Amino acid sequence: ATAYDRLCEIAIALDDTRGFLKYAKKNAEAYPFDRQYYNLGLAYFGVDDWQGVVKSQKEAVEKFKQSPYIGAYYRQMGRAYMKLERDQTAERTLTVGVQAVESRLSALKRVNGAARSSDESRRLYDDRIGMLLLLKRLHTTYKAAEKLELVERQLREAGYAP
Repeated sequence: ATAYDRLCEIAIALDDTRGFLKYAKKNAEAYPFDRQYYNLGLAYFGVDDWQGVVKSQKEAVEKFKQSPYIGAYYRQMGRAYMKLERDQTAERTLTVGVQAVESRLSALKRVNGAARSSDESRRLYDDRIGMLLLLKRLHTTYKAAEKLELVERQLREAGYAP
């Protein structure tokens, strides 16, 4: 772990959201890898900087298309758009995110066979469920019955039972 990783952990433990953002930014600059961008999105979320979430996660999606965090990037963006009351953009973002995760899971399955076992697969499955639940909330709010039915079917197929 880097010094910035440790500083991020300490800031989180101290519930210092501004400190977490400061060190997450420095970490992403010094080590521009997928996990650092994921943490940067979390840090922006922690200080209610929805535009920062969107900007950092859009950048991450462009840089790290094959990342195990791909679903997390879309999920954080979708949540931020919902906070910004841009629900149509949130819906589009989450729908694309679900497709990106399904594509990544298919690729993993081709390479590894039983894909569910890996940490990457578990992360992707969890992010997919999270995005589907956000879509369910949007479709419930806007009484979009057909879309709601589709999302509920996807949740059942993914083995999610509330």
